[in-house]
Parts: sequence; C-alpha cells; structure tokens
Amino acid sequence: MRILLVITYLISFISLNAQTYPAKDDNGNKIYYRIFSADPNYIYKCIQDNTSNLTYTFLVNDYDATSTKQQFELTVNANNPSQYYIRNRSSRNYFHNMFVVKDLYHFIKPTSDKINAALMTITPLGNNQVTIQMTGSDDLTYYLNAADAVSVNNTVYLENALDSRFAWYILNANINPETGIEYIRITPEVNVQTINRKIIVTGCDTYKVFDITGREIQSSGYYSPGIYLIHTPGKNFKVLVQ
Repeated sequence: MRILLVITYLISFISLNAQTYPAKDDNGNKIYYRIFSADPNYIYKCIQDNTSNLTYTFLVNDYDATSTKQQFELTVNANNPSQYYIRNRSSRNYFHNMFVVKDLYHFIKPTSDKINAALMTITPLGNNQVTIQMTGSDDLTYYLNAADAVSVNNTVYLENALDSRFAWYILNANINPETGIEYIRITPEVNVQTINRKIIVTGCDTYKVFDITGREIQSSGYYSPGIYLIHTPGKNFKVLVQ
C-alpha cells in the first residue's frame, strides 16, 4: 500500500525546547537530512519528492540509501530558530505554503521559488521525535502526517503523538536508519513540555520539580501559573505554566 504524506489540523500544545539543525558539519560540508516517520507501522519510510510529469507532490517512500530525492536541506529562519525552509536535495523544490486537495487528501505542493516556500516549525516531542507543522492561509495549524487511506481520518491528539503518524525522526542523510533509528529509540532525549497546566517530562524516569523560590514541590498534577525548574539527570529545564 502506498503511504501518503498528508497534513491535518490538530489541537496544538506548548513546547519550550526548539530543536535546531546545523547547516554544515565540522568539516564545513552542508548537512542533508532524511525525514523518517516515527510510526512503527511506517518504519524506515521517509519523505521523498515524487514530482514527475504525472505527479506533483511529496510522498512517504521506502528508504533508498542511494536516493537524493529523499534528502533535504534545512535552512533556519533568522527570525525564529524553530522554523525552517525544507528543500529537496535532488529537485531543489521547497515545501510549498499552499496545498492541493485531491481525493480527499491534502498534499504538499513543491515549489522552486522560495517566496512561495512554507516556513515549517519543528517541535520536539521527546524521545528524539518531532512534529513538523505550518500555519495555513486560514490561520490554522497543519501537521505533517504519514498515513494511508485507512488511517488518514483517525484523530491523534498531540499529547499522544509519540510514535504516531504525526511524529518524525530527522536524521543525517549519511546515517543508516536501521542503526540510527534503533539507537535513538534506546537512547531517549529528555524533553519537558507544558500541556493544559501539567508539566510533562519524557525521556527519563526520575525528575524533580521546584518553584521559582527553589522549593521542591510535587512532580505530578496541575500547576498554578508561573515559572518552574525541572531537574533531570544531567540537565535542568525552566518552564512556564500559563
């Protein structure tokens, strides 16, 4: 079954740790990335520019180590470090800021013109997974979504987005996903988010919560609006509950 790359509107949440991607490696060479689905149903499938004389869209395809159509350049927005232009290495097409509706699906259009390119916001979910989203002309938020004809209409809320079709791994294109994805699955990234006045910590089993005065408080339940300090093994976080 062909896997489709679609976009759909969901309830958004606050993320306080924007993930950034370097433009060059330590030797000064440009880094290209593959964008793999984190849904176990679509394991080792990644976004590919399938534009041809008959098609005009990005789809999710089986990993091909030799395909530069599966490799993307991420260029950061100077005004917002969590936003990127995503451009295909082979076709030089960007993700477009407009959608094509075909057979009830919303497809991302490619564009060769940066003026028409979408600014995609990359938001950490934890466990080295991210969501990739954009704001449409209707001011709604749309999320990249790997789905087929059966699952496309099933709702997934962002609180449960880990390992769902709305979650992605962004890997250096030189990394074999059979080793890279397995490595980051067993070496989770610690991430802290606030959702509906709750503090959600993923990637570690033990952590402590302190208020702004340094007083340790409960590590679960609802929190009053304010700033809190989260202590996890090897890293501390400051979060705002609104």
